[in-house]
Amino acid sequence: EIDLAGMGFALVAGGCWAGDILCAERAGKVVPPGQGVTLALVFSTLAILGLSAGDRLLQESAVTSVSLTPRTLLMGLAVAMLSSGLPLVLEVAALKLLPVRIFGVLLSLEPAVAAGIGALFLKETLTARVLGAIALVVLASAGASSCRPKAEAPPLDV
Repeated sequence: EIDLAGMGFALVAGGCWAGDILCAERAGKVVPPGQGVTLALVFSTLAILGLSAGDRLLQESAVTSVSLTPRTLLMGLAVAMLSSGLPLVLEVAALKLLPVRIFGVLLSLEPAVAAGIGALFLKETLTARVLGAIALVVLASAGASSCRPKAEAPPLDV
């Protein structure tokens, strides 16, 4: 049985991902990588804090178990830099060197790589269904990268 809401969310997520790639390509050509990523991370952090504060106001019994000590803030900064900051800087740098089409294909392989790392280092069990899904993503990426357009499309003006 197909979950239509899930399919809709997947399509919206795919559209957002495509928009992110196109905007990052444009921003990477206009703004130095470090500055663009810094602005994106600050905006994302403020958006998440705003949503979090709004959610907190809606919940009367919200209890926080995390104390904002210097160590906690330093650990949060380290996680942010290693999980978002550094990868985003590298992605923007890669977008300057690769066509958007190729970059999008490579980016689509990230979930497969993440599942492999989870199985290898975290001892996560990959079910036959998950392995089948990974195989389909890899096959689609291979197919997309083997089909070359006659001429590269001109860059989009976003």
